[in-house]
Amino acid sequence: MSHRHRSLLVVTLVCACLAPVSAQRFAGRVLNVTDGDTVIVARGRGQVTVRLFGIDAPEGTQPYGAESTAALSRLVMGKVVDVDMKDIDQYGRLVATVSVGGADVNEALVRAGAAWHYTRYSDSARLAAAEREARSARRGLWQSASPQAPWLFRSGAAERPSTGPFHGNRESKVLHAPGCQHYNCKNCTVTFATVAQAQAAGFRLHAQCVKG
Repeated sequence: MSHRHRSLLVVTLVCACLAPVSAQRFAGRVLNVTDGDTVIVARGRGQVTVRLFGIDAPEGTQPYGAESTAALSRLVMGKVVDVDMKDIDQYGRLVATVSVGGADVNEALVRAGAAWHYTRYSDSARLAAAEREARSARRGLWQSASPQAPWLFRSGAAERPSTGPFHGNRESKVLHAPGCQHYNCKNCTVTFATVAQAQAAGFRLHAQCVKG
């Protein structure tokens, strides 16, 4: 093989490897808002679950949980959004920045006091500044004197004993207990009386709210 042909082959292979990266950015209509930091977006002939990157919204059973979900709904429900994928989490969700008309939805939620900057996974200066602004203005969840971060709330929930009935997500094979954030999710239609039954059926326990 000539040097020229080898060079062309290398370029072709590099382009083939880079091609999937561009596919991680797509536009789709928001079909559902499941909580303050998670949406269902149409993609092709199907749909995907998108977890907003760098933020963490109050859980549904926390103070301001319902308001957080409503805030995200106002921004994106039924609209075509741009999804810039960053990762895929352990539950198979796309972790991404979402924007509408060029406006960063993740940042808008933090600035409105509808979500926290999730510093465990993000060092974004913009999100940090948005949270400082929301705190200073006492917007949204910051109206409370001592709001509890959702990751701390979930950590505490993990210590509670799990009792059924349990709901299994038929697609992700994740088992949820009553009180789990996604206990009544769209795909959580498989019911088990015990954890042992679910594990025998190939379901794995939700790390934050099902005690094995």
